[in-house]
Amino acid sequence: MSFGPHGFFPRGGGRANVTCDTLPIGVALRPLVAMRRGRVVSVEVVARIGGRFPGRVAEQAMRGAESAARRMVHLGGPALAGDGHDDDADADAPCSPGGASGTGAADDRLRAAEWSTIEGGALHCSVSVSGRVDRTGDSLSSGCVISAVATTSEGWVLAHSVVLEGGGGGRKKIQKKKKTSKTPEQCGEEAVALLRAELESGACLDEHATDQVLLFAALAAGETVLRVRNLSLHATTALELLRRLLGSEHTVEPVEGRLDAVILKVRGVGLVRGAGV
Repeated sequence: MSFGPHGFFPRGGGRANVTCDTLPIGVALRPLVAMRRGRVVSVEVVARIGGRFPGRVAEQAMRGAESAARRMVHLGGPALAGDGHDDDADADAPCSPGGASGTGAADDRLRAAEWSTIEGGALHCSVSVSGRVDRTGDSLSSGCVISAVATTSEGWVLAHSVVLEGGGGGRKKIQKKKKTSKTPEQCGEEAVALLRAELESGACLDEHATDQVLLFAALAAGETVLRVRNLSLHATTALELLRRLLGSEHTVEPVEGRLDAVILKVRGVGLVRGAGV
């Protein structure tokens, strides 16, 4: 997978290039089981710029998000802890930092630091925290999105983003004259707060990733089982449409003792390559 220019409102034009293997003739997709999130091993915040969006504003948003991520890691707690399925042998083992070195330029600056989370008075895991600014000058419209991305010991990646506006377009407007407007730093902090809510729920997939896998779950042969946050309206609508159009079945079960997580089960129709729906 590779990415071209970032797309921002109003002209869009973002591009992603994906290459994947096809299924053999007569084979169906396998269901996905996502119940073990594991421990958080890294948190990265990225401010992606397109067009002429001012780099200093993106830097401010990135710094706000990075500071919030460091506070989250320093406090530890359920947002970073494992889900109870991790092996006892490596429960206290340090996690590998996921940072990389930057180029030294302002827009490519990356700062990484390891923080230790304390749970129950014992060292639980070391988590790398890093931040960077990614600019593409050939976007059709100017804009910036700040993303907070967490990677877990089981390989899951969860993320949330907030779009800023400045010289282009977006949903989060930065306007100094309005007292109710959010500063770039506050937008960065909001991205981390949204990610933290996902992590505290114990979800293996974030809200937007859940939306994207539903079609594949409905086509797969067998039952897909996902631990997610409470389903979005987008997800509930998609599930009903898939039931009516494909004949897939689904159930939503609460997680015992929690109000912010559910178990979604989708029984697919088992469509094989070369067969019609």
